[in-house]
Amino acid sequence: MAIAEVHVTVVDVGQGQCTFVEIYDDSNPRKLVHTLLFDCGSDDLSTKNPKPEIDENLKYMIGKISKMDTPKIDLIVFSHSDNDHISLTRPLLDKFESQKKLIVEMVFYGGNAENYTKNNFNILKYLETNEYCDKGKICGLNPDYTSYNTTEGFTESLWKSPDGTVTVFPLVANVVSGTLSTNTTGEPPQKKIKSEPLNRVSIVCALFYKKICYVICGDATNKTMSAFNQTFQPSQSPPPSLFASNIMTTLPHHGSRTTGLAVTGNKRASDNHVEVVKTFATILQSKTISISSYERHQHPSLELINRFKPPLTAPLIKDPRLQQDDAHRIQCYYDQDLIITAPLITPTKNLSYTFDTQSNIFGTRYSGTDPYLTYNFGSDSAQSASGVNTLQPINSHASWKYTTQANGDTTLVGVPDLQSTKFTESPTTTVLNAPIPLDSRIKMAERITDYAEKQPAPAAAGPTVRIKRKGRPRPARQASRFQQRLIQFS
Repeated sequence: MAIAEVHVTVVDVGQGQCTFVEIYDDSNPRKLVHTLLFDCGSDDLSTKNPKPEIDENLKYMIGKISKMDTPKIDLIVFSHSDNDHISLTRPLLDKFESQKKLIVEMVFYGGNAENYTKNNFNILKYLETNEYCDKGKICGLNPDYTSYNTTEGFTESLWKSPDGTVTVFPLVANVVSGTLSTNTTGEPPQKKIKSEPLNRVSIVCALFYKKICYVICGDATNKTMSAFNQTFQPSQSPPPSLFASNIMTTLPHHGSRTTGLAVTGNKRASDNHVEVVKTFATILQSKTISISSYERHQHPSLELINRFKPPLTAPLIKDPRLQQDDAHRIQCYYDQDLIITAPLITPTKNLSYTFDTQSNIFGTRYSGTDPYLTYNFGSDSAQSASGVNTLQPINSHASWKYTTQANGDTTLVGVPDLQSTKFTESPTTTVLNAPIPLDSRIKMAERITDYAEKQPAPAAAGPTVRIKRKGRPRPARQASRFQQRLIQFS
């Protein structure tokens, strides 16, 4: 049977990230035939004191998988080893112990396998020893890796549906030096101290359903984005249509200003680092942006979000509970100066605010009791609303579900949790999967070309170095066998 429908859900897990994919065939009624999981974690606060909506979201995923003829996750991608990207995986897996045994077909992970050990527990080892997944199918990716080159396109996939219509490609992985290659060998060195190297190695991957695309960035940093730009900058104008129907991109590292713009504290981001972010966003051409965020760590940053303004300007959804037409809400940190019109409140730097917006940017941190502003991201001014939020109770968090049909038509809804009904409506007839207009693509090519001309010439190629892994050998993870395993999915 052919694939008829793909659901991509950005799941609210508090401070953390999880993207759950359901793939349905064309039977009547639709039948769930494949599931994919990109990260599944939350920080200690959310894990020890789970919010009810997180528990409901886990139950939703468990319920969907349990009803399959053979409960199965076809692919798990751990972008990197941080707790807020892996910690909920075990609770998800363990729920199946008293039911039909869950099968995990394939696991790919970013960074070094040893970094996945937390409090003497390693989720990769757990998957193997509890026979969820064969040890030969738990695989790392090479350092400074990409599966794409300008002459051949994508040379390897992480997973492909039997009918070939749904494919997951690794765009960038394990950025160490920043010069990407399809031929490097070994595993990235273990890092335990600084957060930037731990996040930089994040696997950035793309899910394609026919030509429709979703990009999932993990905790990609400015250095990750720079490596991506050097690989995917188009060699012709206008740029190729690789990301022309990119429906959604997850904002890197929950919208962290520190790693996204490579700054510390209140320092000003350098022009070069800002240009990296803007070029990354330009290449991806994403119609919408999703943000996995929570109250902690000052995520997401208003300044970083403003660099990712989607090219699709017509609002896709609205929250009918709000006073502004065609608006929804998002929580973020006020860390960029804006011109405030009708200043009923005076925002304070580095505090969280609720923004009523028509921009196609959607966060899992939906609304708070803080003062709120009316603002469309990417503009220079915001309008103060009525101060402290006094409207009827509004869900503080949200999950966002995209549904793509076989013809490319895509819808988006927001739900307080995955067991609840939607709180959004569609205000327009905008076609979400419509290609970027040609004149806009030409402008994008000009921006990317300008970025490329500013980059230093690459250093002369040196000898290939194999990075040795400490501890026990990693079974079936040498480059040659890795290549052989990927052939079956190509």
